[in-house]
Parts: sequence; C-alpha cells; structure tokens
Amino acid sequence: MMQLTKNLLAPKNILLAAISFSIIITIALLSPTGDVTETSIKNVDKVVHFGIHMCLVGFWLYYFYRRNLNEISNGLVAKVLVFIFLYGIIIEFLQTYLDFGRTGDVFDVIANTAGLIAGFIAFRIFQKRIL
Repeated sequence: MMQLTKNLLAPKNILLAAISFSIIITIALLSPTGDVTETSIKNVDKVVHFGIHMCLVGFWLYYFYRRNLNEISNGLVAKVLVFIFLYGIIIEFLQTYLDFGRTGDVFDVIANTAGLIAGFIAFRIFQKRIL
C-alpha cells in the first residue's frame, strides 16, 4: 500500500493530474451552458470559480514542489500564480468575445483571484505542516 501511495505521488502522476484537470476545466468553462437549470443559490458560479482556481493552484504548486525534490522557490511560486491569474482573465475574455454562448464577468475574475490566493495559502500551510 505504501508503494502505491508513493507511485501516485510521483511527479509524473501529479503532472498528469494537473494537466488533466486544467484541460477539463478549460473545456467546461468554454462550453455552451445550454439549458443548464438555474439554481436558487445566488452567485453559486462564483463559488465554483473560487474552487476551480484554488484547485488549479494546488495541483500546479504541488507538482513543482514534488518535481524539485520537495522544494519550491518563491520565484517559481510567483510564476505559477501569475500564469493562473492570467489564465482566468483569458478564459473570461474568450467567454466574452468568442461565440461560446457564455459571457465573461469581472466578478468571476475576482472569485478566480480569491481562489488563487486561498490555494496559495492552503499550499503553504500544507507544506509547513504536512510536507
């Protein structure tokens, strides 16, 4: 069982998970909503944006952390955070200006940024206490 856990946490498997998650959410965020039923919870999509970006940051920081033998420089952390921040803005831009049947929202960018910050804080706490 211990070997299985070590194999699952190998950098190549974490990279595969990070890439897969990134592709899946990109497709989901750019797909037409169609006849998605409205929920009675106001702004639930902001919670989704928050969670997506928190997970994105977690996956990518953890990958680079494991790839670099359990170390990660502040410069690399900054690059990951900037890239994911820009990714969120690009998605909103594409939703607004391309015909995907979706619209971008500045409040989505705010939720994305909050999720990014929360993901960074969670990673640092996780890194200090567990890793």
